[in-house]
Amino acid sequence: MDEALVNAEVYKYETTVTIEKSVQADNDVTATVAAVKSGQTKDTNITAKVVAKEGVTYNI
Repeated sequence: MDEALVNAEVYKYETTVTIEKSVQADNDVTATVAAVKSGQTKDTNITAKVVAKEGVTYNI
């Protein structure tokens, strides 16, 4: 994969998202976490992957 294409794709995604407190444990939040910025379109030839580090605490 062309590194420049992948780097261009990264900038299409939100850098900060909010997961509502009403979301139940173990619910899939991929669509929220991997949100594309308004006006942007995903490149369907590139697969985005979201990874959370185990043991990391996120303040809410």
